[in-house]
Amino acid sequence: RRWYHDVGLWIGVILAFAASLPVLVAWAPQMTDYPSHLAGYKIQLEYGTNPFLTAYYTFKWEWAGNLGVELLMVPLTPLLGLEPAGKFITWTIPLLTGLSFLSVGWVLRGRIGIGPILAFTTIWSPALLMGFLNYSLSLALALFAFAGWVRLEGWRWRWAVMIPVGFVIWLAHVSGGGVL
Repeated sequence: RRWYHDVGLWIGVILAFAASLPVLVAWAPQMTDYPSHLAGYKIQLEYGTNPFLTAYYTFKWEWAGNLGVELLMVPLTPLLGLEPAGKFITWTIPLLTGLSFLSVGWVLRGRIGIGPILAFTTIWSPALLMGFLNYSLSLALALFAFAGWVRLEGWRWRWAVMIPVGFVIWLAHVSGGGVL
């Protein structure tokens, strides 16, 4: 194996980190819907314990195919705080999307060609710019799952791994489950 087979991989990893830079350089992610998400997370996490929020808002957990970031906020907020947890999750979405492009390219071709690198132009799609975090997260997870499905070809228990993976993707957002 030659060194130039790994060049695409390194370029892709660098681009994946670069794709997440817009979240890091701004004081808050520049997404239309992000402030609404942050307010919703605050209500979600403090409902019942914050008298002001409880007086003016209601919140009830229900299983639905649109809970990806909401579920991640539960363990991360006590560790990082509300805004840093939201920013961390938002930072990881473009990163994971880029890495998922690379995983699909690697599993299909054994190297990273121009296709996965060109796919980086779609990371900051209108959906992500509007702040559709659960949707964008689910698409990245669906691409990782697709790569896993291909990689596990011929393995007898592939279905036993992919059923819970599919459920997690659906739980993040129903559209990711549909793409998968």
